[in-house]
Amino acid sequence: MAYDSSEKYYNDLADNYQATAALKANYIRSINRIIQEHSKGKVSTYLDIGCGDGLRTKQIIDSIQPGASTLVDTSLEMIRLARQNVPGASLICIDPLSMTSENQFTFITALWNVIGHFPNAEYKQEFFHKIHSLLLEDGIFLFDVNNRFNAKHYGTLAVLRNLICDIALGSSSGYFDLEVPGKSKTRVYIHKPNEMERYIARAKLEIIKKLYVNYSNGNIEKSPYKGQIVYILRKRK
Repeated sequence: MAYDSSEKYYNDLADNYQATAALKANYIRSINRIIQEHSKGKVSTYLDIGCGDGLRTKQIIDSIQPGASTLVDTSLEMIRLARQNVPGASLICIDPLSMTSENQFTFITALWNVIGHFPNAEYKQEFFHKIHSLLLEDGIFLFDVNNRFNAKHYGTLAVLRNLICDIALGSSSGYFDLEVPGKSKTRVYIHKPNEMERYIARAKLEIIKKLYVNYSNGNIEKSPYKGQIVYILRKRK
């Protein structure tokens, strides 16, 4: 089966993006609160990678009050909407690996499984190296990824199927379809609970905190089988 690019999928989804986001409003609000808690009210420069239509990023900007904000997405349609929704921010339609490190940031986010849309493991590793170069020395990088062992949301049988696929398919396991009906279909990668750690360590970043957040009600969970995964990182000291 031929799949469309992530960029085409989000171009096609753009006008209905808020309806999709509304389905996970509790989860999104919870992540936004975590961002506020870890911004410490001292954000001079903020970068959001995969900003979508910008409405959520605008809420975050209003909350953490950065001195300057940069929004990045690979979808031209999402950037078009973000220009309308986030006046005063710098908006760039660019692959994040193409960003230069001339400008560094106090706080960086990549939210709602942005990393799951990256094409392969090599790209992900380069992305974390890029994050290292874009972060100021005391900067924070916060991101979340969907968790394919999240039995609380996806169901125990689905997680068992995922475990079997991992054994049978190895590195080709973990991909799932996303579709804008009648327009486009793309693939997204759903991670395992400890899969990101190797990318983080190789990029000389370290984990400040790792959280599991319930995908339905936004509650913080203790078990990796009950939530999506939130990482808060900094440069390794």
